[in-house]
Amino acid sequence: MALWSEYLAKKLIFDNHPSLDGNRCLNHVQTRSLCTVCKDVCPAGVFSLSGPEAPAPDWTACINCGLCAGACPSRAIAPAGLQIQRQYAATTNMQKTPYYKDIIISCLNGQNADLYTEYPGGLSWEYLCFPALQGRILLITGDCQSCEKQSCRRQLEKNLAAARSFFRGSGIFPDTGPEVAGSAAGPVSPCGEDIREKTPDYASNLIVTRDPDAVPPRRYTRREALSLAVRRSGQTASSVLPSLQESVPDGTVWRRLLLRRMDLAADRGRGCPFFLPLPAFRETCTACGICARLCPAGAILRVPGPEGSGRFYMALLPEKCTACGICAGVCPEKALQAPAPVRMAAPVRPRLHAVAAAPCPRCGEPVPAGTGSGLCARCRGEQGCF
Repeated sequence: MALWSEYLAKKLIFDNHPSLDGNRCLNHVQTRSLCTVCKDVCPAGVFSLSGPEAPAPDWTACINCGLCAGACPSRAIAPAGLQIQRQYAATTNMQKTPYYKDIIISCLNGQNADLYTEYPGGLSWEYLCFPALQGRILLITGDCQSCEKQSCRRQLEKNLAAARSFFRGSGIFPDTGPEVAGSAAGPVSPCGEDIREKTPDYASNLIVTRDPDAVPPRRYTRREALSLAVRRSGQTASSVLPSLQESVPDGTVWRRLLLRRMDLAADRGRGCPFFLPLPAFRETCTACGICARLCPAGAILRVPGPEGSGRFYMALLPEKCTACGICAGVCPEKALQAPAPVRMAAPVRPRLHAVAAAPCPRCGEPVPAGTGSGLCARCRGEQGCF
């Protein structure tokens, strides 16, 4: 009975609304410049204050729009578990069904879509790019300029800009014109012919339009329609059954899935023509480790080189990095560049930066080459006190 009560508590707390990991919040790591992104984007006032001593979010007022999860720079806010299940179920149809290779997302009532959401701005840019690496994703929006959900509109603009950066300015979204979803004349990118048999142009797989008639109709045989109905019934039933995932959902779930799919694209010999926003180490890095200690996602590690090599390595894990930029802000040597799009040849491998430094014989901390002493700065200071 106790296990069932614990399961129900987790289901109510983590599945019906987003969850906040306070240890990953930027305001928990530093207080120099408070982050108010969640408070600014939330239309329901769930986040009343910001800061390390702020009260817990008022989840009773949450409308589960997902805007906070998509906007959080450190991904400290994870989407609701049921929301993740619905989104993932919609994308897996592209793998399981042989009769269509697209996913339709819409915020319009009455529109026949695989995924309906009142707040398309709550879909992170990683999620928008994830299905585009395998099929087409068609995002049907209303008139964003006249929409009363201004926070959703602004966040959707940011997510589409990040998706454009991921595809390195492939021309999906025009740089001119104020509208997010294209002109009233039709979609930003025409559906065109089937590109799967040609050299993959992943950028053209992401289509944003305000015209529902631009979406090509789907035609099924009787067998295909029955198979689709059975599959969707199974997905509906599985959403109310106990999940095998017992932990709290992580806010980086779509980033991790995106990198895995990027890796598959690279393994097929097609290269990896995608750009992830990542910080970069400069030659002035001394391997002090401050960035590794303050990174809320644990995406930076300091690893000593082989004994006698006189090297330390700073390792950046792309799968965990959320490009929040806190590492560049706290580096005392300004040895970290702010996150910028970087082409990823091997998406799931760490990015290593070698630093010429030997371990301190007293504490093991790195001693940069050319300092003229075998001790680190702290040990030299302690030695001078005696």
